[in-house]
Amino acid sequence: MIFRAATSAATLGMAMRRAAHTFGLLQDDVALVPLHDGPLSGWALRFRDPGAGQLPFFHELSLRVFWRLLSWLAGGRLPAARFDFAFDAPAYAGRYGPVFTAPLRFRQPLSAMWFEAA
Repeated sequence: MIFRAATSAATLGMAMRRAAHTFGLLQDDVALVPLHDGPLSGWALRFRDPGAGQLPFFHELSLRVFWRLLSWLAGGRLPAARFDFAFDAPAYAGRYGPVFTAPLRFRQPLSAMWFEAA
């Protein structure tokens, strides 16, 4: 349903808003929030219950899946500018390279993926 809502959008920004809205209809404990900060745009995970966001795997998987969705909608290529994670760097963070191919920031307010807005 999320992919279907996004595919008919005229712009990537509209697709992001549609996907976030549809995701919100399916989930009530976490929201997918479109972000914009200067030259960067992105998506963040906002947990309504802070305890619900304690598993790093959910952050990692969600950011990867939604980044790939945006890449697909953008014609197959959408280089990430950076990834933010709302948890401490796990012991295996050194192996993130093949999965998260941009600079990483840990201990951030929200887990988010960022790309050039242009």
